Amino acid sequence: MKVVLILFLYSIFNSVFAQQVDCIPGVNCQSRLLRVEASTTSLNETFDSPDFLNNTIAPAVDGLLRSPSFMSNFLRDYPIEEPIGFPHNLALCEAEKEQGDPKFANVDCHNPKFCSDPEISADVKAEVCTRFPCTFLVADIADCRPSDAMGMPTLMHYEPVAVKDIDLSIVEGTQSLSGNVLRTCLNVNRMRVETGVQIEFEPIESVDFDNIGLTNLVVELNSPRQICVSATIDLNSPELITDFTVERRNGEEFVSNAMINQTSEGAEVIGLEGYPDDVIATLQTMVLPTLLRHFRPTIEAAIEDVLGTTTESWIQLGLEPFRPASGSSVDIDTASNSFISELGISNMMVGKYVDLLDCAIMKEQEVRIPGDSPCFKEDVYPFGGDSLSYREIPSIRRAIERLSEQFELYENITSESLRERLEGFRERMQEAGESRRYNSQIAPLISQISNNQTRMGLQSGIQLLGNLGADNLTPSLSVAAPDICDELNPSPHSNRSMNNCPIQAYIDLDEVNRLFDNMFESGRLCHSGRGEFQLGNPPLRRGRPNATGCLMRMEEKEDGMSCYLDGAPQLEYNSQTGGYNIILNTRGCYRGAQILGLGRIGGDLNFSISYTPDVCSNNQLCLTDGENDWTVTPGTERFALRDRSILSGMVRRTINKQLSEMLPSERELPGLPNMSPIEFEGRLDMGPGYFGACLQPRS
Repeated sequence: MKVVLILFLYSIFNSVFAQQVDCIPGVNCQSRLLRVEASTTSLNETFDSPDFLNNTIAPAVDGLLRSPSFMSNFLRDYPIEEPIGFPHNLALCEAEKEQGDPKFANVDCHNPKFCSDPEISADVKAEVCTRFPCTFLVADIADCRPSDAMGMPTLMHYEPVAVKDIDLSIVEGTQSLSGNVLRTCLNVNRMRVETGVQIEFEPIESVDFDNIGLTNLVVELNSPRQICVSATIDLNSPELITDFTVERRNGEEFVSNAMINQTSEGAEVIGLEGYPDDVIATLQTMVLPTLLRHFRPTIEAAIEDVLGTTTESWIQLGLEPFRPASGSSVDIDTASNSFISELGISNMMVGKYVDLLDCAIMKEQEVRIPGDSPCFKEDVYPFGGDSLSYREIPSIRRAIERLSEQFELYENITSESLRERLEGFRERMQEAGESRRYNSQIAPLISQISNNQTRMGLQSGIQLLGNLGADNLTPSLSVAAPDICDELNPSPHSNRSMNNCPIQAYIDLDEVNRLFDNMFESGRLCHSGRGEFQLGNPPLRRGRPNATGCLMRMEEKEDGMSCYLDGAPQLEYNSQTGGYNIILNTRGCYRGAQILGLGRIGGDLNFSISYTPDVCSNNQLCLTDGENDWTVTPGTERFALRDRSILSGMVRRTINKQLSEMLPSERELPGLPNMSPIEFEGRLDMGPGYFGACLQPRS
């Protein structure tokens, strides 16, 4: 009973962390498992609060910038679509203006395309724009008339900047969040970009110059560089981040003279066809490095733009899940190890024995086991004392035996996180000299989990519908589960609300019950088997039901108490107590003999568990006034459950005692973490088919 109740509590109140991808096409849920509404003031206070940004957004951005996907996202071509003006002598232009030269009176010296602007006179350009002898630019000098004609470069046309290799890392200790301005610095440990450039010349009367260019310009960092990025975060604005800036740390140049010399050695000259090879070679060694220095600002700006725009878009993408699109559904495919995908009774039962094996490996390797390890929690294992001592941590061999026993008892294990943890033991067990035991005993358990995932399927995701106050509506966010939702009818209590509540959350209990139905049919609510109870032929074998269905084990042993669920548990409102009941009916319950062949019990048991939610003194949600009751379906009693059995009274008292121990009259639910930006305000709204709680920004 305890695990069913805990599963129910976790399924309602725990958070779901997800990544946004396309999923579950064609499903448009009308009913909603969870609806949250917040006043605009509360929304602003919550999502732009320093605590929320520091505890939620900052770690999320930090994780994004450390992910391998971040670097791989840079490896592509970045087009420079607009031509760039060839540099002119800005200092001379400004000096002429200051000295009052009338030709420069109305000239904008900072015009980025100064030398190609037809509005600027030829006399002005002749003084401040770079010029090359015509004979330098054509193969046949006879084409230059007069012989001292000059060619003026006007525009530079760049090929796309292609990032071919990059290695980035965060400069530790530089991450900061001041107010809502995020700042962090990155090491550019390695970077190689490739591009090309063609120079366009202004034609003269006798010659239309061909473009002269350089291809295969490979710019490779000759030593690490550092950049810093900063951005203002506003989760309530459409842009999410604004004022994004990139700065070179310590003011260092990205493209050094040594890099330019290296680049010119591999560059290829185009547009000078007809020149002898020795002339081209001289150009590459003597002229190109000087010419490339004109391109340095453009190449550095391009690299800076590549680093900045890609980082900005990556952070923007990472923050999107914190702000669902207003007024439209967003499909969320929950990660394979997220809570909603891990939801399952067997997963909960087996996890503690994976913890036990973890501790056994640490003990074998003489590694200190942390005092807060799950192995040392009270009332976790049916052996040892109330909590295990270090001495009671078993050997690796014995821990694996206990884990294997659990896999036999609880067949429907689908947890991806448990599978990953077991895979992670490979290297540690190898170091402990247990490779053979890993391959023969742990590897089959990993395969069993993978097979169960394929056979049973995981919860496939959720659907979000957000509205951030558009059309004068209260900002809201609602969650649906496409596996169980109603595609035609909205939740019947979608308009319930609490007056002047800053943030209110409502759960549709019909959706919760449909979730239980889904888990019952798939087997995720069962320790083994799934679906409806069916007796075989013969109906009994050695007193135990010969049946199939959704089997629940009440004790962690083969002959311990077990029952088949007679349908999924149902959550109902209790009008007499103002709380809720969990109705759990079973078939074919059986417990083997305990002492000298005595103590067997059998029958169909029906449980009713009642609690009233309340907000505890420590501002967490609690279940109070707990009561539990159970009955035996008349005519199904067997063995010690029969009234005429001399053990009947003792057995019934034992069951009552165990239920009271497992289900105390008051229980604190897994609550909102201390870092959460919200807390319970105190008011609850309870009734048939719904449960609502009022929350507020944490003070």
